Amino acid sequence: MKNEECYQNPLEDSNPELRSAGTHPLLFVSYKAQQATMTNSIPTKRSYNRRTDEQIISDYEAQIEALKARKEAKERGTDPVAKEFSKFKKKVVSFAQTCMDNDRSDISNSAMAFISMLERQVKSS
Repeated sequence: MKNEECYQNPLEDSNPELRSAGTHPLLFVSYKAQQATMTNSIPTKRSYNRRTDEQIISDYEAQIEALKARKEAKERGTDPVAKEFSKFKKKVVSFAQTCMDNDRSDISNSAMAFISMLERQVKSS
């Protein structure tokens, strides 16, 4: 039972004076100090910034543009070229990684540049 004697819970003080005073040796601020700071602080009023009608309209227009762009992206996603491009890109990326593993960074860089050029063309159409 030596372990039980050595173990002392730090949250259970054997000193009753500390418990009655509301302080604990492991805490940095006493209970009384916490209460004093809570009663002395006055909550500040929250400030609101009202948006003008022009700001609200511009926000809605930006949302409309984002929705239009998302709709166009969905329509382009049904394009068979875009679907096949993702498969092709995976193959070329794995080829580029094989080139890098075999110390042929020149071929790898060329393949990645080719993919980035094709990707721009697919997205623009």
